[in-house]
Formats: sequence, structure tokens, C-alpha cells
Amino acid sequence: VYQNDSPKAFLDDIGFWDEKTGLVFGDPDDSGKFVLLKTSNGGNSWDNIGNLLPTPQESEAGFAASGTIMRFKDNTHLWIGTGGGKSSRVLFSDNQGKTWKSFPTPILSGKNSQGIFSMSFKDKKSGIAVGGDYTLPNESNRTAIYTKNGGKTWKLSKTMPSGYRSSISYVRNDIYICVGTSGSDISKDGGKTWQNISSEGFNTIRFAQNGKVGWAVGNKGKVF
Repeated sequence: VYQNDSPKAFLDDIGFWDEKTGLVFGDPDDSGKFVLLKTSNGGNSWDNIGNLLPTPQESEAGFAASGTIMRFKDNTHLWIGTGGGKSSRVLFSDNQGKTWKSFPTPILSGKNSQGIFSMSFKDKKSGIAVGGDYTLPNESNRTAIYTKNGGKTWKLSKTMPSGYRSSISYVRNDIYICVGTSGSDISKDGGKTWQNISSEGFNTIRFAQNGKVGWAVGNKGKVF
């Protein structure tokens, strides 16, 4: 239903607001713009609206490590986290991608291997982004940030996760869990502080939207 023949094309993440309306985010292609595909018919056809997004910085792109750099809320809100460039940004729309704003973040950035790898939102105001440097799995410097105003401003966590983290999932109340190749951590205060709970390596994690059940997966076919 869609094909991009650009040698630079790489699609990072996909998500839907409902059964009909969804987006696919991808790295900049030969046009020099991010790829942003939108469907209004359940994925039968896609239109590239990447020209509506802010212009990419040099080397800026998305990380597909866990498929969670794009997060949706209600029928309107969307956040996209970037990396690889001089600074990592959050791209935000509150009208299903018609218009966009860009917000800088203090997460580790500056190299192709650094930036935001995952985001999760409790509601339209409170959310967390995690990442770091995937080539330095045990480096905890600036690996987690949080927002209380819908992504307009971000603060570094006071106590960081124990290393690079590739995925984060909202659990309930102010509880989040993030995972990476060097272990997993829990925050019970909306991302302000983190506590390591396992040295087992995972790549991605999800919790049921209504309930207490969660799944984490890692290398060699591991499912927890």
C-alpha cells in the first residue's frame, strides 16, 4: 500500500488514533524532509505529509529500537521523539498532524547513537522520554526526562535509570517502567527518580491500558 524508493528511506514507528486514522514516522529521505505518512482509511492508502513537520537538523532521525518514539493520546494529540542530531527534540501536534511545534530536550544527544528512544504519556500533560546512547548500555548520564505541560518543557530526572533505555511503558498512577539491554528501572513519581529492579536485558515493554498485566521481550526470544 506504500513504498518509498529513496535509499535514505527508513520507517521507524507506526500508530493509530482509531480504526481509520493513523501515522507512520520515518527518517529524512532524499527530499531532506522527515517522512510522515497518514491514513484515513485504516491503512489502505497513505499520503506523505512530512513537509508539515519542522525541518530536520543535520543527522536528525528517529530510533526504531522499540517502536515507541511516537505516542498518541485521545483523538488529537501526538508526540514524536528524535535523536542523532545536535540536540534531541520532541515534535508535537494537537490536531492529528495538521500543524506542528518543536520543543528541545535535555536528554543525551550530539552523536548518531544518542537521543530519545522511547516515550510514554499518562495523559495529555504528563509524560516521560528515555534513551541515551545505545553503544554505551551502562551509561546513565541524561537517560531520562519528564514533562508536566504536554512536552513544552522537559526536566532531567533527579535519579537516572541505570543505563541506556530503549523502551518505557506507563503502568498506573505515577508508575512507569523502562527497559534496556543492561536492565530495567521503575519510577513511582512520574519520572523524577528511578530505581533499578533487574539486570536482565530487554528491548521493549508494554502494559495493558486498563489493568496490571505487562510484557517485556529481549534477545534470544525471551518473553517476560
